[in-house]
Amino acid sequence: MAAFLKNLFTPKWQHSDAAVRLAAIDANTEVQIINTLAVKDSDQEVRLKAIGLLQDTASLVNLLGDKNSFIKQAATQQYLTITLGSADSQQQLSKIAQVNDTQLLMTIATMMGNNELAQAALANIEDEQQLVNFIKQSASAKARLLAMEKIKQPALLKAIEKQFKNKDKALTRLAKNKLIASHEKEQELQLAITHTNNLLANAQQLAEANFKPTFLAELTYLKQAWLKVDSSESQQAEFAIAIDACDKTLLDNQQLQADLLAQQQNTQDAQNQHKQALDQLHQLFESCKSGDKSHETDLATNLKEISLAWQQASDLNKADGVSQKEFDTLLAPMLNLQSSLNTLNNAHQADEKEAHDFSGHLKQLKSCESLLKKINWPSEFPAGKQLHALEAKLALKRAAVDEHKANEKQTLGTLNTLLGQLESNIEDGQLKSAKQQEAKIRKLIKQLPPQQDKSLTNLFQHLSSQLNELKDWQGFAAAPKFESLCVEMENLITAQIDAKQLSHNIHNLQDQWKALGGLPDKQQHQALWTRFKKAADTAYEPCKQYYQDLSKVKQYNQAQKEEICQQLEIFFEKNDWESADWKAIQGLLDHANSEFRKYSPVENSAHKALQSRFQQASKHIHGKVIGFYQDNAQQKQTIIDKIIALQEQDDLSSAIEECKKQQQNWKAIGPAGRQEHSLWKTFREQCDALFNRRTAENQAHKQQQNEERNKANALVEQANSLLELTSNDGLQQLATLKQSLQQLEMAPSFMEQKNHQLNKIEEQIQQQRRERKVQAQQQLWVNAMDLSQQLAQWELTQQGDQQALTASIQEAELPKGAADALLLRLNDKKPHNNDDYLRLCLELEITRDVASPSSDQAARMALQVQRLQKNMGKKLPEQFKQIESLQLEWFALSANTEQYLEFATRFNATLTKAN
Repeated sequence: MAAFLKNLFTPKWQHSDAAVRLAAIDANTEVQIINTLAVKDSDQEVRLKAIGLLQDTASLVNLLGDKNSFIKQAATQQYLTITLGSADSQQQLSKIAQVNDTQLLMTIATMMGNNELAQAALANIEDEQQLVNFIKQSASAKARLLAMEKIKQPALLKAIEKQFKNKDKALTRLAKNKLIASHEKEQELQLAITHTNNLLANAQQLAEANFKPTFLAELTYLKQAWLKVDSSESQQAEFAIAIDACDKTLLDNQQLQADLLAQQQNTQDAQNQHKQALDQLHQLFESCKSGDKSHETDLATNLKEISLAWQQASDLNKADGVSQKEFDTLLAPMLNLQSSLNTLNNAHQADEKEAHDFSGHLKQLKSCESLLKKINWPSEFPAGKQLHALEAKLALKRAAVDEHKANEKQTLGTLNTLLGQLESNIEDGQLKSAKQQEAKIRKLIKQLPPQQDKSLTNLFQHLSSQLNELKDWQGFAAAPKFESLCVEMENLITAQIDAKQLSHNIHNLQDQWKALGGLPDKQQHQALWTRFKKAADTAYEPCKQYYQDLSKVKQYNQAQKEEICQQLEIFFEKNDWESADWKAIQGLLDHANSEFRKYSPVENSAHKALQSRFQQASKHIHGKVIGFYQDNAQQKQTIIDKIIALQEQDDLSSAIEECKKQQQNWKAIGPAGRQEHSLWKTFREQCDALFNRRTAENQAHKQQQNEERNKANALVEQANSLLELTSNDGLQQLATLKQSLQQLEMAPSFMEQKNHQLNKIEEQIQQQRRERKVQAQQQLWVNAMDLSQQLAQWELTQQGDQQALTASIQEAELPKGAADALLLRLNDKKPHNNDDYLRLCLELEITRDVASPSSDQAARMALQVQRLQKNMGKKLPEQFKQIESLQLEWFALSANTEQYLEFATRFNATLTKAN
C-alpha cells in the first residue's frame, strides 16, 4: 500500500517504471528535469530521449565523456543539431564552413575525432594556439596531423616537437619538416628582400656612374630582374628615378657615340678626299713633268678644282702635316707653271717685226730678256715649243747685237769711205751713184749705236742737202716721172683697197713727188702739180671718214687722259696723308700709269701738254710715297742698330726676346721702297748672328744634358741589377741611387721619367720581398702538413717513436699555433670520427668555393645554413685567415678511422686547388 501510494504521488519523470518516465517527458518538460534524466537516468532509452530534447550545449558537452557510446553519440548528434541548426550531415558540413566561432569549431573537431565534420572544423580554424591545444587534447593521431597542417608559427612547431617527441613520430617528423620549410622560406624571403635592396642599390649606383662597356647589359639585367621581385611603392619610385637617370646616361652616350661616329666619318671622308685630291695633283704634276702638253689648256681649271676639293676636305677635317706639306710642295710649282703659261700665252711676240738695225735688235733683245724673266718658267717642268722659240729668238737677238758690236769698227770705216765717195759723186754730178751711196750710208748709220759720234750724222745730212740740190738741177729730166706719178695717183681713185692702205699709198706717191724736186719749166710743173693734187684729193675722199673717226678716238682718249690727271690732282689735294694707305697709293699710281698709256693716241698738239700734266701730278703723289719710304727706312735702320747693339749683350735670353720684339716691330713698319731689300738683308744677317750664338750655346747645354742623361740611365741600369739580389738590402741601395739621381741637373720631364722608373723598380723589389715572405710562410704550412701526415701514420699504425715525433714538432719551423695543435693531438689522443673529417673538408670547400662530391651535397647545404645562422650580421675574416684556421683545426684531428687518409687527400687537394 505504501509503494502504491508512493508511485501515485511521485512525478512521472521520477516513476520507477522506465516506460512511464519515457512517456512523461516531451518538449514541454522543464529543462532541469530533461537535463537530470539525460545525465542520471538509469534507462538508456530515457536518457536518449532526454538528450534529444536537451538544448543546453554545456550539458551536451559534458555528456561527450560518458562511457556509454550510444549516449556519447546521441549527445554529439544533438550538439551538432543545436549548434549547426540541422541534423543532416551534408548540411552540417556546409554550416561548419560558415562558422566563425573558434571555440565551437574546436569543440566539434574534438568530439568528432577525424571524420569529415572534424576535418571541416579544423580547416576553418585560424587560431594556431587553439589548434595546438586541440593537438594536445586530441586522441586521434590523424586529427592531430590534420590540425598540424595549419600551424606555421616556429615557436608553436618547436613546442609540439618537444612535447610529442618519442610519443608521436609522425607528428614530430611533420613539425620538424615544417620548421625546416619555415626556416627555408624565411631565408628565401630574406634573400628576396636582400636581392630587391641590392637591385635598387645597384640601380642607384649605376645611375651615378659614368658610361662603361657593360652599362647597357647591367641596365637590361636590372630592368628584367626588377620585374620578377616584390617591392614597396617607395622602392618602385626610387628604382624608377634611378632607371630614368640610367636611360638618360645611355641616351647621352648613344648621342655621343653617334657624334663620334659622324666625326670619324667626316675624318674618313676628309682623308679620302684629301687622298683623291693629292692623287689628282700627283697625276697632273707627273703629266706636266713628263712634257705632256694636253693639260696646259685646262691647267688653271684643274688646279682650281683640286684646290677647291682640298679646301672642302680640310673644312671637314684638317689634313695631317705630312699630307698638307706634300700638297703644298706639289701645288706651288704647278701654280708657278700656270702663271708662266699665262704670261707666255699673253705675250704677242708674233706681231713684232724683225729689226734690221742695231737699235731695233737691242730693243728686241731687252724685250725678250724682260719677257723671259717675267715668265720665270719653273725648273720642275720641261719647256715647251713657245718657250724654246722665245729662247731661240733671244739667242738670235743677242747674236745680232754682238755681231753689230763686232762689226762696228768695220762699219765706221765703210761709212767714212762711202761719205767720201758721196761727196765726190755730188761734186761730179753723178746723181745715180750718189743716190745709191746715200741709201747705203743711211742703212749703215742705223746700224751704229745712238750714242756714237754725231759728226758722221751731221756730215751725212749736209751731203744729203747737197744731193737734193743736185736733184733739183736735174729735175728737168724728171718730167716723165712726174707724169707717171700723176697716172698712178689717178689710178688710186678707182682702186678697191681699204682706207688706211689707200692713205698710205697716197702719202707714198706724195713723198715720191717731193723727192723728184721741181721741173725747170714752172708752168709745166704747176700743171702737173695741179693734175696730181686734184687726183690726190679725189683719191683721198674715202680716207676722210676714216680720219674723222680716228679724230673722235683721239678726242675721247684726250678726255680720258685729262680725267686721269684731274683725279690725281684732286687726290693729292684732298687725301689724308697722315693716315694714308701707302700700299693702295702705290697701286693707284701703277694703275694710273697703265690707264694713261692705254688711252692713246691723242692729237699731237695735246700730247706734250697732257704728258707734262700727268707727270707733274704723279710726281707730287710719288713724292709723298718717297717720303713715306724714307721714314720707314729710317725706322728700320734704327731697329737694325738696336739688333747690332744686342750682339754685345751678355744676357742672351733677354737679347733673344728683345730681338723677337724688334722683329714684330719690323713687321709693323711699312715698306722702304728701293732700300727695302738692302735693309732686310742687313736686318736678317744681324738676327741670324744672334740666333746662331744661341744655337752654339744650346749645343753646349745639350751636350751637358746628354752627359747627365747618360749618368741617369746608368743609375737606372744599376737599379735594375738590384732585382737579381736575393738579400734584403736592395731597398737601401736603391735609396742611395735615388739620392744620386736627385743631384743630377736634368729637364723636369726627364727627371720625372727616371724617378718613375726607379719607383717601378722599388715596387718590384718590394713585391719580390713579399713573395719570398709568402713562400716562406707557405713552406711553414707545408712543414706542418708533413708532420700531420707523419703523426697520422703513427696514429693509424702505432709504429714509431712518439718522443721522436715530439722532438720533430718542437724543432720544426711551423706557423703560429701549428706546433701546439700537433703536440696536443699527440699527447691527448682525443678520438675523432669521419663526421669531424667531413666537416672540415666541407668547410674548406665552401671557403674556397670548390665543388663537393654529390653524395655530400645535403651535408654541405646543412653546413652552409649553419654557417649562415652562426655568422648572421657578422663580418667574416679574410679568406686566407679562414684557411689557416681550418688547417690548424685539421692538425688537431687525430687519425682514428680507415677513411682518414681519404679525407686527408681530399683536404690537401682542396688546398692545392685553392693555392
